[in-house]
Amino acid sequence: ENDINLFLEKRKGNQKFVLKSKNNLEIDKRKVVSAYLKDYQKIEIKQIEDPEPLRKFITNNLIGMEVSMVSKDSITCNDLSKPEQLPSENGLRRMKSTISSMMRVLSDNPSDLEKMDNILDKYYILILKQLNLSVEFPQIKRDLEIERKSQIIEYRLMAKSLERFGDHLVNISKNKEIQGDKVNEIKNDFEIISENIFDPDME
Repeated sequence: ENDINLFLEKRKGNQKFVLKSKNNLEIDKRKVVSAYLKDYQKIEIKQIEDPEPLRKFITNNLIGMEVSMVSKDSITCNDLSKPEQLPSENGLRRMKSTISSMMRVLSDNPSDLEKMDNILDKYYILILKQLNLSVEFPQIKRDLEIERKSQIIEYRLMAKSLERFGDHLVNISKNKEIQGDKVNEIKNDFEIISENIFDPDME
């Protein structure tokens, strides 16, 4: 109970994060993600030359982040997510399921992969946020069904590996030279991996 009260107090203290745009989309995206990972409840970006690309990024990549206002040079968004309500392993399983879906459409509908990769990125960023919170608040760790401290590292590595796997699939979809049998080989390998990824048995 004390832990959850500390968590709620911290959330009150993280009510608003204001940043001035560098008018460099990659830098602005990283700053917004950083504020999201730190659980700020409201994020305001000012002095943006073109808000639309950043608005699309926030809408498409940050689970629970709702854009409440867009003007000609600013964006305001509110974090409505409750990261403690989705166990981390469920998030990883959703990432794994998304990759399986990506591989099913890899050969027939490669144009769909980037959209599916965005879904993968959403869960990746959410899991990072969860793991950050679980380090600081043991109660959140229990809510996320993380039983051991070592699981935080394990889940972090698993999430990053799955996210990178999605990126590689997008690259493969653009390279016709490694289609066909090679794709089938990748599918088979991933099925073997995915059957064992949550199995604590070392073998």
